[in-house]
Amino acid sequence: MDLYAIVAGDKKIIRHAHLKKTRHAAIRQQQRNIPDFVIEMILRYGAAQNAQDGCTSFSLNKQSRRQLEQFLGRTAYSKLNEYFNYYVVVAADDSIVTAAPIN
Repeated sequence: MDLYAIVAGDKKIIRHAHLKKTRHAAIRQQQRNIPDFVIEMILRYGAAQNAQDGCTSFSLNKQSRRQLEQFLGRTAYSKLNEYFNYYVVVAADDSIVTAAPIN
């Protein structure tokens, strides 16, 4: 499935299904036991914020969580609750740099 998100500010469209992961991102994802679908969910529904070095950080804010709940339904949404406090960083070249829990 092609997943899309619009990065606020420059209206850049990112095609998430085609994003590559850096080696660092793949290692951190494995160490933190973050499934691929969680990264796709955060990129699809998450709010974008500018990060360092031209990167963009995505996370689920209140509004994006409501949209996600409407899409998934209440039961599925509640089962994924443990993954809502993560963020994903995407570089300017559209590669996933890292994914981590929000502290």
